[in-house]
Amino acid sequence: MFEITESNLPQFWNSEQDMARESLRQIEKDFALQGVDISLDIPIKNYELVVREIAEKFDGLDLVHLARFPAIAYQIDLNESELKLAMARSEPSETYEILAALILKRCFKKVWWRGQMKSNRKEK
Repeated sequence: MFEITESNLPQFWNSEQDMARESLRQIEKDFALQGVDISLDIPIKNYELVVREIAEKFDGLDLVHLARFPAIAYQIDLNESELKLAMARSEPSETYEILAALILKRCFKKVWWRGQMKSNRKEK
């Protein structure tokens, strides 16, 4: 079965620009559903730069200290054990970059699965 991982996401990101753009919109939508406005009008060409740009936005929001952060993580459906493991293996200064990468990966998966479901409906 196909799986999007940290190691192959940059490759998919660069080859699937429409999905990349939709992933950013998905992040905005998930945050908005929890009452947090975030604008991700950033160039999507380079995955690593996108992660850094999102991390800067999260830092500006002081995301981990927002009262709505647990609700946002739930809305996005972040894997809690994956998040804890990633945080344990990193430096505190990397917190927002790790969050950005995990949130971006999860939203990219949501967009990918949505596309798969639409394709399956068209085939029937």
